[in-house]
Amino acid sequence: MKLYLMRHAEAEDGEQLDPTRELTDTGKAQAKLMGKWLHRQADPPELIIESNMRRSIQTAKRVGKRLDVNRLRAGALDPDGEPRKAIRTIRRLAQEHSAASVLAVTHSPLVQAIQQHLTGVDPEKMYWKHGAISYFDDDGMFHWMVTPETAARDEDEAEKITVDALEVAEASLAIAVASI
Repeated sequence: MKLYLMRHAEAEDGEQLDPTRELTDTGKAQAKLMGKWLHRQADPPELIIESNMRRSIQTAKRVGKRLDVNRLRAGALDPDGEPRKAIRTIRRLAQEHSAASVLAVTHSPLVQAIQQHLTGVDPEKMYWKHGAISYFDDDGMFHWMVTPETAARDEDEAEKITVDALEVAEASLAIAVASI
């Protein structure tokens, strides 16, 4: 199974485990943009799995609208989830729904923990911006990470997304160095 791993788009400030936190206007734009970007990929996701948190659901809904795929909900993707359980749940749901590729929309710190489990990269070396997506092939090999800022450049929509180019460059460099 190919895995697209996504941190939910930008949400309102609040407690990490608050299930009612919603996306900001920037977050809504990020999610829509990332859905458009994923739709153009050679092998877009065939299934979306979201957490029980409203910000994840709202992100998945906006991304899913662009991909026209089914969405499922799994508590294993909630912020306090355990990476091995999350991965098992993703694989089980992919198999049950005959999906060769899945987008899992989750949260920090679980997204970093899943990445660490799959790659061995220290989560302190990774910075996951809101709306960022990384891609792992069938063998769990990390291939790339893209942020809403990068996708916005492709769409000529950079003015709609909060930009912090230095953080994006540092995160990309950390991934490259950690993968060596």
